[in-house]
Amino acid sequence: MLPTPLNHHLMPRTTTPPSPLGHMPGTSLHRQLFLVLRDEITRGVYAETGALPKEEALCERFGVSRITVRRALSELAALGLVERRHGLGTFVRSDVPAGRSSPSLSVIDGLRKTALETDVPLASKRCTRCACAASKARR
Repeated sequence: MLPTPLNHHLMPRTTTPPSPLGHMPGTSLHRQLFLVLRDEITRGVYAETGALPKEEALCERFGVSRITVRRALSELAALGLVERRHGLGTFVRSDVPAGRSSPSLSVIDGLRKTALETDVPLASKRCTRCACAASKARR
């Protein structure tokens, strides 16, 4: 029996694997891809050949469209991390040091880090009425 719209339950189901990109609300797919590739570049993943995978391979790996890949690669090029050569591919620039840590773009992460690293010594553990009154009088 051939599958028809009436017996669609007999048709083989094709599912695409979930995208390795996270579901970050408010962050576009090309930005997420940019962040992943930037991290891989700074960790030295492409250091051996210097070449990033072809656009088609990145589309398949991340489950995104070609324009998404191109926008992410353009952002990497704008930062000077990669060099795009027409007809040849995208290559990590030789002057990009491998293994450097990439800065966090999250303001909240930065605030948490600052809070954890900040140590404020206390001058006095208790407040006396005289000291508070004298401080207010000076203002």
